[in-house]
Amino acid sequence: MVRLYRALLRLYPSSFRTAYGDEMLEVFRQAWIVGTPAERIALLLRTAIHEPANALGVHWSILVQDLRYTARTLN
Repeated sequence: MVRLYRALLRLYPSSFRTAYGDEMLEVFRQAWIVGTPAERIALLLRTAIHEPANALGVHWSILVQDLRYTARTLN
């Protein structure tokens, strides 16, 4: 399942993955290791919903930052 999570991390921008990807992967790995079968299923479902939405939010945040920077430099 760590492979699946690693694939989901590819949805994030590379700068974000570089800064936080290893830590996110380790948190997922630890939750997977200590979880019961029911907790693992819940973890998969939560992750499948949360990560794509969160990745989209990170992309949006970076876009807004870039647009603000562009607007400042044009003035």
